[in-house]
Amino acid sequence: MLKKYIPSSVFCAGLLFLSGSAVADTQRSAMISCPKIPEAEARLKCFDLAAEKYAREMNGMQRKETEANAPQKNAATFGQGYLKTSPDPKVRKAQERGVEPELNKIEYTVIKSQYSPHKKFILYMQNGQVWQQKDGGRIPLPKGHFKVIIKKGGLGGYNIILPTRRSVIKVKRVR
Repeated sequence: MLKKYIPSSVFCAGLLFLSGSAVADTQRSAMISCPKIPEAEARLKCFDLAAEKYAREMNGMQRKETEANAPQKNAATFGQGYLKTSPDPKVRKAQERGVEPELNKIEYTVIKSQYSPHKKFILYMQNGQVWQQKDGGRIPLPKGHFKVIIKKGGLGGYNIILPTRRSVIKVKRVR
């Protein structure tokens, strides 16, 4: 029976010594003093206690690291867009109070435009985004810098309104 526990305790002791920088001095001294205990059960208890202390300390260190590295987002509003609104008017008002309106359209300034080999335009925006025409043929574009409006379309797509056309043109974001 004793032979079962000796390899696992030696393995645990090895793990504890390998991660020496994370182990406190008191735990190091416990790990050094444990092998000197002559009784097998007492020695095993010593290793178990040292392993528990190590686990508690490492758990606390990991918790501190995740708290420090976690983004400072408000956990109460995360994923709120997918929640259904409550039928209770008081609860619904509380839900709607913290929700920002979703952006449905935006206006960009085009700094460069070109056509692909398939006669579809590619627009380079001032903020670094690149949008490409999805369907249709060659559409004339104004020269120089000009403003466009990009709106959310159906089924997750996007539509663009050019100053030379009043109809919508389906586009996709390339970059």
